Order: sequence, then structure tokens, then C-alpha cells
Amino acid sequence: MSRAQLTSTVEQNTGGAVAPFVAGKNFIANGGFDIWQRGTSGFTTSGYMADNWYSVTAGTTTFSQDTDVPSGVPVQYSMKWVTSASSSFGQYIVSLEQAVVKPLRGQTLTLSIWLKTASYGSGNLILRANYSNSSDARTNQTTTVGSDTIITGTTPTSWTKLTKTFTMPSDAVGISLLLIPDTAQGSGVTVKATAMQLELGSVPTPFSRAGGTLQGELALCQRYYYRQTAQTAYSLFGSGIAYSTTAINGYVKFPVTMRTAPYGALDTSSNLGVYDGANLISATFALNTLNTLDIGSVVATSSGLTQWRPYHFISNNSTSSYIGFSAEL
Repeated sequence: MSRAQLTSTVEQNTGGAVAPFVAGKNFIANGGFDIWQRGTSGFTTSGYMADNWYSVTAGTTTFSQDTDVPSGVPVQYSMKWVTSASSSFGQYIVSLEQAVVKPLRGQTLTLSIWLKTASYGSGNLILRANYSNSSDARTNQTTTVGSDTIITGTTPTSWTKLTKTFTMPSDAVGISLLLIPDTAQGSGVTVKATAMQLELGSVPTPFSRAGGTLQGELALCQRYYYRQTAQTAYSLFGSGIAYSTTAINGYVKFPVTMRTAPYGALDTSSNLGVYDGANLISATFALNTLNTLDIGSVVATSSGLTQWRPYHFISNNSTSSYIGFSAEL
């Protein structure tokens, strides 16, 4: 044990000073569920929900934001899943990219998370780390690292902290951290979680945000996903030029440099349009192939456009319209 770890342990055990709440100590972006660019409720299918968190739903399970948090822990939100039918459950998964993982090879790490259950039926909840030596894509993290931390699901009816200490494999490229049940549940079960932290050393210390501040945490999240949401009924998203009478090539500037050029389908709402200063025309938007780490390339398609005329991409009389770009794991 290092001198710093020994000092931290002694001070915590004797009621003295504890480890500081510092930026960069926690390797998990959005471990406190501060950032919810996709919204905060109504998630009923597997996918990204709170930023950076991929959540698996089985049966009839709904994920949402919750304000119930453990006392004395510096977080304002938790994420919960609630079942409403038999044979249902949820899983919490967060993945780390290779730029974070590779420098941690061979290091001793401690993972911690706070959780709470209600009306849990039977079975356990498992805190686990899975890794891959070939890819940092979430779907490739299938080899378990070290021993699981297991708690009976009916036990944490008040906020309880779970921890797991392990050594990062020497060939690790990506890693996923999971809180999962080992048994499907009936209707009415609730599982809440918050304050997940991965840190160096064998001693779990008080939770702190990876980004230090809300602004820092948002910037970390936008490295993986960026959604531009309308602030007014006719908000501007970006601009482009019509290369035909039915299509416009345009661009949206990202607030931070993304992990990689956005890929997959553009995440869009309804009520989008293009505007040339006189005419507002409804349009649909798709991701182009000319993306960079700093700019999203968008194709807007409609009819009645004027070739070579510049157009703005806007929300079409809606304050809930959005365009989202993904560089997620």
C-alpha cells in the first residue's frame, strides 16, 4: 500500500481528514448522473439514457432520473429502474474508452457505487467489471476481471455502498462496469444507483465528479454524444447550401472535440425545417459522411428548394426539436 493510501485509510478510520473531492480522481464521466441530454424519464427499451450510461431493459422495465440520493454524498440525482410486469429487470452499464484504459494497465483500481432497492423479489445484485483486449466498443467487453461483488437484492433497502477492487489487465483495451441482477423480477421492483466511481488504489474514497464541475462533466459527456435542442420555437441548429432542389449539405459545430467522428443514424426529432430568410420549409435530416471530430455534417432533404441558395437548419415552431450526434462506445 502506498503512503498516500495508508494515510487515507488511517485518517478515515480515525475520523480525520479524508481524500479530497478533486477533478480527475474518478475515471467515470457522469458517475453522479448529472447530465441527461436525452431527457430524464420514459426509457423503456435498452439504450443510452443518462449520458454515458447504457441501460438494458428486459420485460416491462422503465428507467428514469430520481432525486432520492444517499445522505452526505455530493450528488443530486440517481437513476432508477422500475418493473411493471413479471420476468423484468434492468442493468446499469458504463464503458471506458482505450485512451482512459490503457494508462491504467497493471494498476490496482477500486470501483464503488451506491444503490438502494424496494420490493425486490429474490436473487442478488452484482457489481462487475468486464474487459476486452482488442476493442473498447461496449459490445466487446465480455471477459470478467477479478471477483464479482455480490449483495442480496433485498438487503440494500436503504442507501448502501458497494465496492470492488481489481487489477486492470495488462492487455486491456476497453472495460465496462456493470451493476446487474442475477434473477428476473416481478412487478413493482425498484433499483436505484448513483455515485459510481473508479479510482486508483485499494481504498474507496468519497465520490467526486470526473469533470470536477457541472460544466466539466457536461464537456466530458459531449465528447461521446452531443444533442442540440431548441431553446425557442425557431432555434438555429446549423447552416448549409442546397446542392439540388431537394437536398442541402450543411454543418453543425460541436462545443467540444468528440471522441471520434459521429457515426450511425443521426438522432433527430420531428418538427425540423430549413429557412432561407423568407421561406420556412419542413425537412428531414440525416448524417452525412463528411463528419470530423469538431463538426457534424448533415444532409437536409425536402422539396421546393432553390439550388445553390444558403439555408438555415431550424426547429419548426417547436421548443422540443433536436439534432443529436453519437460517438459512443
